[in-house]
Amino acid sequence: AFNRTGLWRNASPVHQEGVAPCTASCPIGASNPRIWQRLAGGDVDEALRLLLQRNPLPGVTGRVCPRFCESDCHRASLEGAVAIRDLERFLADHGNAALQVPAPIPSHGEVAVIGAGPAGLSCAYHLTLRGYAPTLFDAAGEVGGLLRSGIPAFRLPRDVLDREVARVEAAGVRFKLGARLGKDFSWDGLAGFAAVFLATGAGLERHLEIPGVPPGLVQSGLAFLADLNGGRRLSVGKRLAVVGGGNTAMDVARSLRRLGSHVTVIYRRTRAQMPAAAEEISDAEAEGVGFRFLEVPVAAERSGGDLKLTYQAMRLGSPDASGRAGPEPIPGAFSTLAVDGVFTAVGEEVDPAVLPPSLPPGALWDVGSRPAVFLGGDLAGRRRTVADAIASGWMGATWIDRWLTLREPPAHATPRDAVPLTAMRLSWFEAAPRVQRNAREVTARLADFREGEEGLTTQEAMTEAQRCFSCGVCTQCDQCWLACPDVAVTVEGIQYRVDLEHCKGCLLCVAECPRGALVVEGAPRRGVSGSEAGAVTRDA
Repeated sequence: AFNRTGLWRNASPVHQEGVAPCTASCPIGASNPRIWQRLAGGDVDEALRLLLQRNPLPGVTGRVCPRFCESDCHRASLEGAVAIRDLERFLADHGNAALQVPAPIPSHGEVAVIGAGPAGLSCAYHLTLRGYAPTLFDAAGEVGGLLRSGIPAFRLPRDVLDREVARVEAAGVRFKLGARLGKDFSWDGLAGFAAVFLATGAGLERHLEIPGVPPGLVQSGLAFLADLNGGRRLSVGKRLAVVGGGNTAMDVARSLRRLGSHVTVIYRRTRAQMPAAAEEISDAEAEGVGFRFLEVPVAAERSGGDLKLTYQAMRLGSPDASGRAGPEPIPGAFSTLAVDGVFTAVGEEVDPAVLPPSLPPGALWDVGSRPAVFLGGDLAGRRRTVADAIASGWMGATWIDRWLTLREPPAHATPRDAVPLTAMRLSWFEAAPRVQRNAREVTARLADFREGEEGLTTQEAMTEAQRCFSCGVCTQCDQCWLACPDVAVTVEGIQYRVDLEHCKGCLLCVAECPRGALVVEGAPRRGVSGSEAGAVTRDA
């Protein structure tokens, strides 16, 4: 007690919860080791409750998210990343939880959310958690936006979407459907609201002009999906071309295969440059969709009963505005393909007519207008994924709340660095193979529009959750306590403490922490008392 050996040290170990790489790479920030700890222990409802704090649509993201979180999972360097998307789907399908929503606070003011897609639903949901009673406007007669009209049922069943929408409505969101901005109400009609979150999406579909194609034979891919999802009877040709390389093109092609057509996807770049998710491309190939890369349709002519498309061969040149190598034509290199019709899915653009006239060019908000306006979803210029849209809704709710309650202007959050792989002790973890979901046979998948893959069982989900390293999160493994040669790491109730009076700064505890939940703090103050020692709360 009299020998304060802590005065010798020039560095201090500090228990500090870090950011897991899955959390850092998830736009929503929804993937969190604490969620998977609960699931691994069998507490499905509590795991879902934690997930709902950031993601109101886990049944959607558990099916259609591109899995940004899994791409950076530290487990990927061993037997494969934790199947986080499958775990989200399991929690949404089997958990029973809802967040406690506070009563609306009248002083907060009324907030309008325009656009009932994933961004609008997310913003409205998170506003209710902050004490608002938002009104959600949408031009369609049903809630969901492109989740309902643009994603086929074999990827996102309608009953799953209905369940997710019901959760948002149960939180206290009021829906006003069949109300189109600019037609059924105007910006002047929103003057009674304190703020508006605008998330109407990229509503202008790019058109592809192919000289020589008769009217009606070039069809919009999104319009086709909307008709299909709306239950309309469709008659399509036997040999069809789909022009585009994104997820919409894959959804169109795979849907046409289920209607009995032979489908060829035409893309002007290489397979490696396709913006569609790799698994969507692989599934399309498995279902018999053909691909022609580095080609662009440039002309067409009738030949007997066929429509003969002429394709210009392309090669990759200098990077274009997207940062990818831009396709350029190869002089004199052409080929042909006989089809019955063409579907286009070459992207969408924002309709400037939906933006408020007072919004400065390129701005994401205008807090000087009445009401204050905040953009979200595709209007905010993010990657056009469901996960990014949900994230923009959470951010929009945060901005609106800060502005209306504190009059603080919006600000982008500064991202924290994820716990690096070098901070992990991989030898501490046992090998565990990634769970494999059961997929229906291709012939069975093509016979209907039911989901192509089954969800996880309870045992599979718990076992998969146990594969999570809990990067950056203390799991009370006691390795720091066991490693300290000076007994300077103590456990007091539910807290770990480092006695800085006697810690000599050897940092063995940092080296032995399997999960990177201890960090090094340099240039410590001399003579720090024991009461000022750093601590981390043990999660009970």
